[in-house]
Amino acid sequence: MKKRNAFTLAEVLITLGIIGIVAAMTLPVLTTKYQKQLTVNQLKVAYAILYEALNLAQKDHGDYKYWTYYQEDIGTLNSSVNFVNTYLRPYMKNVAVYTANKIIGCQNIVYKYMDGSTVNCNSVIGFCGTCGTAGAQGGGLAQIHLANGMIIAVLTREANDIDTGDPIPWAEFHVDTNGLKGPNVWGKDIFRFSLTSRGGKFGSKNKSDMKFCGGDCHERSFDLANQCLINNAYGCAEVIMGDSWQIKDDYPWR
Repeated sequence: MKKRNAFTLAEVLITLGIIGIVAAMTLPVLTTKYQKQLTVNQLKVAYAILYEALNLAQKDHGDYKYWTYYQEDIGTLNSSVNFVNTYLRPYMKNVAVYTANKIIGCQNIVYKYMDGSTVNCNSVIGFCGTCGTAGAQGGGLAQIHLANGMIIAVLTREANDIDTGDPIPWAEFHVDTNGLKGPNVWGKDIFRFSLTSRGGKFGSKNKSDMKFCGGDCHERSFDLANQCLINNAYGCAEVIMGDSWQIKDDYPWR
């Protein structure tokens, strides 16, 4: 009879152990890579939805620089609601708009930064103050809930040109790319975009087109030093966009 070659039990166990070690080493890397790509894809969708709506609005309402943003006589909340109903809602499909006193979906969600610390408020998008209100601005916001689960909080406010001091158009869009789902972390599924006439290299390359930035229209180096950190992610969308829709190694991902 011919002798058959076979693995011993010890050899099998050793092989399985090696496979387990390799898997333990590579799985976290693959998981992180997948999470980063998912973040980028969701952010692209948010950008495309807002950018398309704002561009369509320009066809009906003219250059965005001459739109109505903040109105001192009616305050932040009503200004934000008016902006949404005029320049966004008509150009989006299957959306619901809520105001500060009609916010839905808080459900005791805890919003965090990438270092794991809790945002100093517990609102739908992470503004300071009670659920859905922008306490820092002394007013409120309007929320757009999309059919895909995305939530966009809109805040219009006064801003001044950093060189001339003249008032400039300014609207902020705080986006939770997957709505009430986790991780509810700034820089991972929550980001800020801005519509402003102040500088910026993102959006269209045509300087006459609107400036729609993934933060406050700063350069990458400024964002990584000041506004895309483990405890402040206002400029993180700007970094991702500026890196050709990638999350690079110096991005403060944790």
